[in-house]
Amino acid sequence: MKVLLTGAGGLMGRYLAGEGRAREVVALSRRALDITDDAAVRETLARERPDWVINAAALCSFDRCEEDPAGSEAVNLRAAVRLAEQASRTGARVVLFSSDYIFDGEKGAPYTETDPAVPRSVYARHKAALERETGGMPGVLVARCAWIFGRGGATFMSRMPELMREREELTVAAGKRGSCLYAGYGARAIYSLLERGASGVVNLVHEGETAWEIFAEACLEEMRALKQEPRCRVIRPVPFQEMEMLKPGRPAYSVLATGRLRELLGEAPMPWREGLREFLRERVSSGLAEG
Repeated sequence: MKVLLTGAGGLMGRYLAGEGRAREVVALSRRALDITDDAAVRETLARERPDWVINAAALCSFDRCEEDPAGSEAVNLRAAVRLAEQASRTGARVVLFSSDYIFDGEKGAPYTETDPAVPRSVYARHKAALERETGGMPGVLVARCAWIFGRGGATFMSRMPELMREREELTVAAGKRGSCLYAGYGARAIYSLLERGASGVVNLVHEGETAWEIFAEACLEEMRALKQEPRCRVIRPVPFQEMEMLKPGRPAYSVLATGRLRELLGEAPMPWREGLREFLRERVSSGLAEG
């Protein structure tokens, strides 16, 4: 099984590339392949002739998407749809990524793959449209993820161990409930889903819901257990509605149900705290926890 991976320089892309070292994976960063360049995409597909294409290329910054809706549409929607169409014509199957942000947070119970999207932001509208426009394509798997964290990531959850080593007090937006995903586990799960020929939409997140303040407390406990010596002594939760950095459009509740993921993998998804523990151990093994 030959895999072509786009967006290999991003957070999820790096982990997918790492997991792909033991497989036949051609990993291309944005510099090597800009997915908005249709001619380059066609040439690459013709040259590599992959069985699967994993598109990890995306404009993920919520604020950037709000400021540049045309740029978000070009990368997160139009280029991704055209890539899926071109890959499908060659007989390749395709993995695309979506987001929990496509929901408005009003349901109050875990969202399943069949719940209707109610997007309230630019980023969310384009991800919802991506799901809709590729929904009828055979051989397309849409992995709907949430709150991704991992080594080298720019997300708050990714940077939390570093912040806890630097600060005695950490302010955390509280009250948002959702699901999360350690990118290392997500990459392994993607390859497992490929091997099983999965298609359609699947919620790819850890088992169990969390919140930023709960995740922060768990991170502090796990760092102490691993002797990572966090400087942080106080976690100060502040209602997310009061934090200016969290603009409207992010759902207050976006927990994703994992029943279909369990069925496809043939086992229960990894609990989120176990994913956090693996992330922290990875930091130790890579030397990041040493400063």
